[in-house]
Amino acid sequence: MTYTINSMVQELARIQIKQIDDSILKQLNEFISRGLLVVEQKQPVLIQDSRSSEIRVSTFISLKLKDQEYIEKLEIENKEMKKDLDDIKHLFTNKED
Repeated sequence: MTYTINSMVQELARIQIKQIDDSILKQLNEFISRGLLVVEQKQPVLIQDSRSSEIRVSTFISLKLKDQEYIEKLEIENKEMKKDLDDIKHLFTNKED
């Protein structure tokens, strides 16, 4: 079988993409099995195109962090504490002796 440069590059790109996909899927599966990531899925919906009689299946799937709301709350508190700390630092650095 003879490969052109273009076909070799395409094959290498396909292999690289497959390796990346496999790595991402492996990591996602680990996060899901550890309970850190939750898969939210709604029931599939059948959609029929009246012009072409083509039928499609539409499904909504999303990934959410298990404690997303808690993490967002901590991020807000962290931002507020940093502001308070900056204000305190500012008071001490501008204090006249």
